[in-house]
Amino acid sequence: MDCQYINQNEIYEKYLLGRLGDAEKKEYEAHLQGCETCRKTLETQREMIAAIRLKAKQDMKREIQLQAGKLREQRPKQDWTVWYKAAAVILLFSVVPALLYYYLHTGTIPLQKKTIPAAEHIEEQQEALPPA
Repeated sequence: MDCQYINQNEIYEKYLLGRLGDAEKKEYEAHLQGCETCRKTLETQREMIAAIRLKAKQDMKREIQLQAGKLREQRPKQDWTVWYKAAAVILLFSVVPALLYYYLHTGTIPLQKKTIPAAEHIEEQQEALPPA
């Protein structure tokens, strides 16, 4: 393995990311023992990959925060008028039958028992009164 082969096949990156086979890895490490240029290049690549990972984490975190903020802003507000209307309908359908049942079965509003006396009864009552 020589420097040209290493550069053309991106062996630095594959080595740092753990994508080299055992044989290639041993051969590359043996080459690094005798080549100062490749060791420096490897160290530069290592620093670059670490910086990219750090930057990617920061960017991803910022992007997630931005998207979460946008979702909070886009979420429609709760429309409580629908709930108020539903509650009114439920109240109407539960209170009106209860009131009807109460008044029909307790006898509090029967008009037949509380009628106005007919004219005949008024005359009878007037005759029963002592003369003035």
